[in-house]
Amino acid sequence: MKFTAIPLIFKQLFEKPVTNLFPAKYAPKSVHGLVAKVQAGKASLNP
Repeated sequence: MKFTAIPLIFKQLFEKPVTNLFPAKYAPKSVHGLVAKVQAGKASLNP
């Protein structure tokens, strides 16, 4: 019985992911500052 998925599982465990774990470069530096800008009408939120 040959387990063909085992090498793939090890490859996925130890290889660096292609995508970002969290898109931090698009996150605001301060959530409180962003909320204040939204309340002042200087920024808008995109759902």
